[in-house]
Amino acid sequence: MPKSSKHINLYRSARSSKKQNSQLDLSDLRGTFIAFIIIAMLWAGSAVFLYKDPNRGTFGDMFGAINSLFSGLALAALIYAGLQQRKEISLQRYEISFTRNEMAEQRVQMDKQIEQLSEQLQISHRQALESTFFQILGLLNKIIESITCKNASNDLIKGRDCLPLIYENLTNTYKLNQESRSFDNRLTLLRATFQRVWNEHQTHLIQYYDTLSHLIDYVEKSLAKDKELYFNLIIAQWSDEEAAILFYYCFSERGKGHMRHQILKTRMLAFINIRFLLSPLDRDALSELNAYEDFDKK
Repeated sequence: MPKSSKHINLYRSARSSKKQNSQLDLSDLRGTFIAFIIIAMLWAGSAVFLYKDPNRGTFGDMFGAINSLFSGLALAALIYAGLQQRKEISLQRYEISFTRNEMAEQRVQMDKQIEQLSEQLQISHRQALESTFFQILGLLNKIIESITCKNASNDLIKGRDCLPLIYENLTNTYKLNQESRSFDNRLTLLRATFQRVWNEHQTHLIQYYDTLSHLIDYVEKSLAKDKELYFNLIIAQWSDEEAAILFYYCFSERGKGHMRHQILKTRMLAFINIRFLLSPLDRDALSELNAYEDFDKK
């Protein structure tokens, strides 16, 4: 039987029991009143009948046993009244217990409703997050598709096919700068190398990296519990050349601030293909450089 039906039956039985007890109490009250009237009439009649009798004292002693009987009846009535009061208290306790059970059931139902509302709110937040996330991710892909460049044969290249050419430009520039030996340290060498590539493609790269930074910020500030899932969706879009270009962008003057902090915090380049780095030593150099510059700011 469902809990609600069970409670309804209990409530009905409680009300029926209470109604029956009320009827019994009313009958007892009527009987007591009638008995009181009869006793009063007998007492008054005996007073009138025996008022002029000189032997009324002796006659009254004959009713000593009756006095004891009435005393016993009075005690019995008192006991009966106590039992009735006990029964009434028991019924009140039952009603209080029934009310508590009803309140407990209501609290359980309210908790379930709150839990359902919380789940619906989480679903709503997730749907809003995913909708905006995929819109920005789509915009990011459109920006990449709008990139144009020319290869060695002066052919026009579009979209993601430009990324291997930009990466090739980066590696060739690095080799030329390295052979020139005109840089005091490796950081200066890397920044000068990327700056030259940046000057040639900054029109598209500025828009690309600003949009990427906005997308990472959006996921980072969201209420999503599985943020790593969204970061992995972004990483899944990258080719090895694209990841390497982003890596060296973080060494540049423009990318050394917020973008580098985002990349290191989210570890989005933690699994970069070392074969596409200008030097295998550069992999740890980025985090070391960030720690050094943060310390230098303090």
